Amino acid sequence: MELGFSLAHYVGAILAIVFGATVQASVGLGAGLIAVPILLLINPVFVPAPIILASLILTSQMAYRGRREFHPTEVIPDLIGIFIGAIFGVALVRVVDSKLLGFIFSIIILLAVVLSIKGNRIQKTRKNQVLIGTISGFMGSTTGIGAPPLALMYQDEPGNRLRALLAFLFFFGSLGMLAVMWLGGLWGMKHFVIGILLAPGMLIGYWISPRLSAFLDQGRIRTVVLGICSVSAVTLVIKNIIVFLNKS
Repeated sequence: MELGFSLAHYVGAILAIVFGATVQASVGLGAGLIAVPILLLINPVFVPAPIILASLILTSQMAYRGRREFHPTEVIPDLIGIFIGAIFGVALVRVVDSKLLGFIFSIIILLAVVLSIKGNRIQKTRKNQVLIGTISGFMGSTTGIGAPPLALMYQDEPGNRLRALLAFLFFFGSLGMLAVMWLGGLWGMKHFVIGILLAPGMLIGYWISPRLSAFLDQGRIRTVVLGICSVSAVTLVIKNIIVFLNKS
């Protein structure tokens, strides 16, 4: 089976994933936000299905570690939204340029960060959970980056609870997105094998994260969450502008 990447590509991908996974295991998000732009530069074959598959090993470990921090019924509305968003995302990605979608959502995320800094929060209501989950599922299935909307809604949670909530949502949300993407013919055995090959990077990041988690839990977690969301959104905007200019 031809996987479509070289050994140099693989080493670069693993390094990017280790960095992203270390941040995610410490903060609650970051594996996709940090790794996806780098993986796209190295070789697009790593995105989105392989990186989503690989992330399951990270989010499952994080969700299990934080299983006593919340009750699963709290996030059912979020999961419903994620599945709805994934269905719409897979349907639209066939007729709308995913780069355009990524650009639009990046602008939305930046606006949400600015509003958060000014003191305007996304209230955690069942209606908002479904809405934000839908946006997250849509972004995840079209761009491979679906974490920022959920992270912005839960940004004021304590560190341990934030990491546990997001890990649980990302694990089951990723399973749902993968199922919808598979039914839509967007990934197959080749992508599954690549995902398995990328998984060690996720495990390494998880293993080296505890000290960083302890540091961030000293009142720094919200600032880092907002910073990561901002950087990821700006990165997507710049990337899509470059692509647009190259096509012109």
